[in-house]
Amino acid sequence: MASKLSAAATLLAVVLAIDATVFTDILEWKPSAGLDPYPVAFKQLATDVYRQGYDWHLPNGQVGDVHVYLIKLGEDYVLVDVGAPTADYEQIPSSGLRQALQNGRLRLITLTHGHFDHVGALVSLMKEYPDVQVLFHEAEAPFLTGESGDISDAKGLSVQKPAWAAPRGSISFHRGHGHAPGHVSYLHKPSLSLIADDIFNNEGQPPQIRLPPEVFTPNVTEAELSLKKIAQLDFVKAFCGHDRAEGVTREALQQYFKIL
Repeated sequence: MASKLSAAATLLAVVLAIDATVFTDILEWKPSAGLDPYPVAFKQLATDVYRQGYDWHLPNGQVGDVHVYLIKLGEDYVLVDVGAPTADYEQIPSSGLRQALQNGRLRLITLTHGHFDHVGALVSLMKEYPDVQVLFHEAEAPFLTGESGDISDAKGLSVQKPAWAAPRGSISFHRGHGHAPGHVSYLHKPSLSLIADDIFNNEGQPPQIRLPPEVFTPNVTEAELSLKKIAQLDFVKAFCGHDRAEGVTREALQQYFKIL
């Protein structure tokens, strides 16, 4: 277990270092004022799909929204992303999971990409759930190496199938470059809910769709192409990592392309 945590900590340090020139102070920063009351509960978005969201107060005074997602598969659960770093914010998904998992078990943490506001609480949650399996796309880190597009075929660091796999046909993963080299979106097939994450941002309701900020997106052209590709999937609603509303429909995403 120690080696597993060490590997995760090393990976997290490498991932965070990507943006070190811009955000060198985030990991050391502690909020001086009290945080907003923790929105502990995961809110249901669709059948067996839940979301927890909160405001992230950055040291430069800006406030961003952060969301993590929980998928229920019988008595088993898959957590998509883990949220922002520092102990204050790590408490939020931890508290929400304790409430949500009273009659279930967290089996997988799947990470859409390696940016710090999506992986910041990884090490603390791995300590709290020592048996949980963690999956990345191989372009972000060598955790996710499945090739079929079905999460049941995903392999871990040892390139062996993990001890537990999501039921075949329940969740598929879909890569989208641009914002991050191994960005992965997850489609929960039973509810046709797409956790698109940072493929796009939604700033309100009615939908105010935007590409992810250019400062965090090395290749904007690829990001645009990735969004167009994701929008062709069969889904009812798409949910992103920075979403001031409750997702957007497939039709709304396709309408967005007409104004690009």
